[in-house]
Amino acid sequence: MLSRTLLLLAAIGVLAVAAGPTNRTTCELPCEMDFDVQVGKAYTITGVPLPSTGPDGFFINLQDGPRNSTTNIGFHLNARGQESIVIRNSRIGGEWGKEERGGGYPFVEGQEFQLLIMVFTDRYSIYVDGRLYADYMHRSFVCLLNIMRLAGDFQLNDVQEKTHWTRCTPVPTL
Repeated sequence: MLSRTLLLLAAIGVLAVAAGPTNRTTCELPCEMDFDVQVGKAYTITGVPLPSTGPDGFFINLQDGPRNSTTNIGFHLNARGQESIVIRNSRIGGEWGKEERGGGYPFVEGQEFQLLIMVFTDRYSIYVDGRLYADYMHRSFVCLLNIMRLAGDFQLNDVQEKTHWTRCTPVPTL
């Protein structure tokens, strides 16, 4: 389904995808993986939400170093199953920004999901199971982010980093 969505976007001139190297990895949660976050990269996380043992559900961070109280988090996605919400936010200089909560709750406990985070010059586009879920505007410099942190109540099956896609402008009609 995801590949069909991306092919459709490419066909209408919104997105061009070229084959490029894919880095695949997985780890035991919580974990931190080294990724140099850059415009033009896409990160695919495949996993299964587990019964939540607490209010925080699971989260995925793109951050500028190992976890500590001063780590800047350029992108924070927190899926809270008990509340049926997904929060997007950033923590810069130790301070959390304003939470974004719209979009509903696309995850089903016990059912595998595929989350795609695409990094554009001005935003992250988040897809869940091949459908655009939300856009999140950058609040920090993307080039400073070098770690993906994953934690919480989900089974991590796979993480992929893919390169070589670009944003295109549609061809104007005459």
